[in-house]
Amino acid sequence: MKVDFSDVESRGGKKGSGGRKHYPPADYHVKCVSAKLGKSGDKETPRVEVTYKIVAGKQKGGQLRDDLYLTPKSLWRLRQTMEAMGMKIPSKAVNLDVDMLKGKELAVTLDDDEYNDTVYSKVVDAFTLAEFESEDDEDDVDEVDDEDEDEDDDEPDDDEDEDLEEVDLEDI
Repeated sequence: MKVDFSDVESRGGKKGSGGRKHYPPADYHVKCVSAKLGKSGDKETPRVEVTYKIVAGKQKGGQLRDDLYLTPKSLWRLRQTMEAMGMKIPSKAVNLDVDMLKGKELAVTLDDDEYNDTVYSKVVDAFTLAEFESEDDEDDVDEVDDEDEDEDDDEPDDDEDEDLEEVDLEDI
């Protein structure tokens, strides 16, 4: 019997399809390398399909995917992710250009999930690199001087912050 493995990755999934991978549950510094609009298979729910590359640590170079659904109950995850990337998100309807996500860095928390008896990593939280680095500092330092703690508060935000374009609700 001939078996063709040329289009299948280990741990399941079709090559190039962003097959779910497993990494130890932890916080990771990641960079968005791909973002595109898509739909779920069953209900065709609209989503943003984001692919991250791990940029530091033992898993450096590894890739993972996160689906950010565009439903009212799930939009908080997209907002959280974009804010973790340093974007300012207004509390109103906006035009979303998913290309804005590419190249942005943030920190994510991965935890184990299971599907069809296969364990894979799932993004369960997204936060800024400043928060990620402060967690590392807390692990490395026994005592922190209060003056040093507030030092960065007076510095202006990076110019990389991007604002989203306002959209008329009647256009939706």
